[in-house]
Amino acid sequence: MIGRTISHYRVTEKLGEGGMGVVYKAEDTKLKRDVALKFLAPELTREAVAKARFVHEAQAAAALHHPNICTVYEIDEAGDHIFIAMACIEGRSLKERIQVGPLKLTDALDLAIQVAEGLRAAHEQGIVHRDIKPGNILLTGAGHVQITDFGLALSSDRTKLTLANTAMGTFPYMSPEQSRGDEVDRRTDIWSLGVTLYEMVVGRRPFRGNHGQAVVHAILNEDPEPLTAVRTGVPPELERIVDKALAKRSETRYQHMDDLLVDLRAAREHLQGEAVSTGAVTVTLAAAQTATAGGRRPVAAIVGVVAAVVVFGAVLIGLNVGNLRDRISGAEGPSPIRSLAVLPFTNMMGDAEQDFFVEGLHESLITELSKIGTLRIISRTSSMYFKGTAMPLPEIARQLDVDALVEGSVLRVGDRVRITAQLIRAANDEHIWAEDYDRDLENVLNLLSEMARMISGEIDAALTPGQQERLTTARIVDPDVYELYLRGRYHLNRFTRQDALKARRYFEEAIAADPGYAEAHAFLAGSYIVLSILGDIPPREIYPPARASTMRALELAPDLAGAHTVLGFIKLYFDRDWATADKEFQVALELNPNDPYALHGAADILTIKGRLDEAVDLVKRARQLDPFSYLRNLPVWMHLFYARRYEEVIAEVEQWRAISGDPRASWYTICVVYFLQDQHEKAMAELRHSPTALDPEYAEILEAAYAESGIRGAFRVCGERLTALRQREYIDPLHIATYFALAGDTEQTFAWLETGYEENVHTVHTIAQPTLDPYRADPRFNDLLRRIGIPESAWERLGGGV
Repeated sequence: MIGRTISHYRVTEKLGEGGMGVVYKAEDTKLKRDVALKFLAPELTREAVAKARFVHEAQAAAALHHPNICTVYEIDEAGDHIFIAMACIEGRSLKERIQVGPLKLTDALDLAIQVAEGLRAAHEQGIVHRDIKPGNILLTGAGHVQITDFGLALSSDRTKLTLANTAMGTFPYMSPEQSRGDEVDRRTDIWSLGVTLYEMVVGRRPFRGNHGQAVVHAILNEDPEPLTAVRTGVPPELERIVDKALAKRSETRYQHMDDLLVDLRAAREHLQGEAVSTGAVTVTLAAAQTATAGGRRPVAAIVGVVAAVVVFGAVLIGLNVGNLRDRISGAEGPSPIRSLAVLPFTNMMGDAEQDFFVEGLHESLITELSKIGTLRIISRTSSMYFKGTAMPLPEIARQLDVDALVEGSVLRVGDRVRITAQLIRAANDEHIWAEDYDRDLENVLNLLSEMARMISGEIDAALTPGQQERLTTARIVDPDVYELYLRGRYHLNRFTRQDALKARRYFEEAIAADPGYAEAHAFLAGSYIVLSILGDIPPREIYPPARASTMRALELAPDLAGAHTVLGFIKLYFDRDWATADKEFQVALELNPNDPYALHGAADILTIKGRLDEAVDLVKRARQLDPFSYLRNLPVWMHLFYARRYEEVIAEVEQWRAISGDPRASWYTICVVYFLQDQHEKAMAELRHSPTALDPEYAEILEAAYAESGIRGAFRVCGERLTALRQREYIDPLHIATYFALAGDTEQTFAWLETGYEENVHTVHTIAQPTLDPYRADPRFNDLLRRIGIPESAWERLGGGV
């Protein structure tokens, strides 16, 4: 866009980006002046409601002529672009100023008065702004206020462009009636200005929470902490003004902006009168007297006195002296954000039946953000661990080991969806960015991509050209099909056999309705993979349809990272084509560097190559993306087990048991580790957690075998039970083989290993596990390694040989 000429405007630089579009600085080639051009986002130009709201913003602002309202010159269309041309304001937003620290009280009142004057002019024209917040208040270098962004403005003579019973605005600044989705009038702007004034005075908002719904609860039910309790030196009159502006009931609030202006001006005059007799003036006079009494003082001494007065004055007026000190010393600002977690979205519908929709959008935003290679993005499972928690945000961030958090809420009415989100720096609970998005459901994928772009821009995350393209590709989706798709993902995430079957059905229905929906094909393949792990379905029945769905997904969308991951597992588990599997995992990681499944697959490839310690490092890296997920911790335990790092296995599993409260977690791995360490009693204690011990038919048999033949006898009972079960349901032959291996039964071990090879079970690549170490000298074992395709170069490192 930069360098292009649109209509008679030459675009020179990008100024910012918001929920509706992008703002650029441009030169008006006709009138030779700088202007700001606000472009409606390209994906929204086809959306009637968004376009109407954009036009409405221009009309509302253009109808207002006031020094404190940003002047709109025109709205125009050129080619595929629709834009508003407005005055270009050199300065910064009030939001940016507040981030430096609380304002001087007189400055805060000056700015509040200017905002109130601009809003009074709007109210006189029957226009209510409805989105007053620091981000929509611009400050010139001279401290002059300009109100912008009338996109949500409500006009008495215009059709309302919002959903019925819908909360429109920015959560932390919305009045109680606005938060409930009730009808609003000018008094909602008075509330929002009260919130903004509170924030200017103390540097933080009066109503806060760990998520959007908590903020709304605070707005509706809690009183803010008094200004005088938060900041010293605040006059009681200023506290009274803010309290009245923030009255919960609109009828007890200021009724007109004129009334508020009278009190704001009186408070400012009172403060200015007090300033004449402040200690700062006394210090200045005393310094002058000292200079006179002692004769002419050196210039350096006078400069020192002036500097002392400035610093003392900074303390008196409440500036952030710590920030000033950092600037003087050249200290760096906040550390860069390199890791991020998206907390579970709040369901604003009040209907648990819509949880699938809310969770689906939450996971989809995580997927979009995961495409940013310079960011470590926490996966869905670990983020969901904190759903509904009252834990402070900094503590959540500490447990997830991230620099920042995104929290938000979802409201769906018919085929329209509204997402409100904010980005928070975890260390100090600083709100970096907040935005509202309102779209037709068919444009929800573009909405999520736009959110990801906005977040990456706010934290200066570098995007490669490929990543930028993948975050800007326009995608339209049929709402009914998308709902089927989200229901499928919801059930697949529950990771049970029955839910995997339900997920498969929903994906099949989505594909039947829209055969070109690539993501549905990819997740259908994923449901088959999950069934191969959880279900009683032989691999030969699972992998052919999984392969077909994956290939179709890649035909439709070659850059679909998840499809490459699934294809990698098919090549690994079913085809035993290690080279192609490795290539697919690497492609997936290039497209989505935050895919823990692709990292897991790549680790399996390293294990096959005998690079066991490297494999451990890779699954640990995957776990960093999803630390509270059992599915991300299990590969760490198993790869440590393959690497014969037994003490670490025990320590890791015990740590997980303490976190999860599940004393049975990974009982099989720990049982085998204790057995290999000749700690048979501990091994048997773990074996008592097994399905065999919990099976009434086998419980007594297991204990009797242990009493008579020790732990090997107990392992044999487990192998025999699985052999019997296999007569009526599918059991992985390798599971049976490992029990007989532990029991010391060579013939049964090799018989079941051969069965696993013939059935092409997905676990056959783990044949080099320690459980089978006693059988490596047998020629049949090395022959099996060759047929499976374990590279010769890896045999020695795996403990084998030709």
